[in-house]
Amino acid sequence: MYAPKIVNKIATSTGPISSVTVMGQTIIVINDPSIAFELMRDRSPIYSSRPHQIFSGDVYVYLTSAFLRAMYRKADTACRVGWKNATGFLPYNDLWKIHRKNVTKVASTNASVVMFDRVQEAESAHFLVNMLDSPENLFGMFIGL
Repeated sequence: MYAPKIVNKIATSTGPISSVTVMGQTIIVINDPSIAFELMRDRSPIYSSRPHQIFSGDVYVYLTSAFLRAMYRKADTACRVGWKNATGFLPYNDLWKIHRKNVTKVASTNASVVMFDRVQEAESAHFLVNMLDSPENLFGMFIGL
């Protein structure tokens, strides 16, 4: 039996709204288009978010190599993974709205695409020249050594 048949079977036995818990995560199943439309149209700020990502933002990694310590500019041996405030991991809140607004300003115009193309081409050439000059310093180029 494939997923739509299973969902329909659950909906007919439990009603238009049901839930299932998988690996500690509760999933709400809405099998009524009018209810789904109301929730997504009228109440979207309440439900338009994503779950908190523990590994990407809260876990500490231990920096065992000099390269990683230099890259993160930390003297100690532990630091956060650091993706907690990345746009893709933010919950739907005011900070996410600021990120979205800024990305749209930068990435949605033809001028920005043309400018990015020129910058990418110049930086690629710069990287290749540096790599030809000193291939042994490949990783140092990324962290500014």
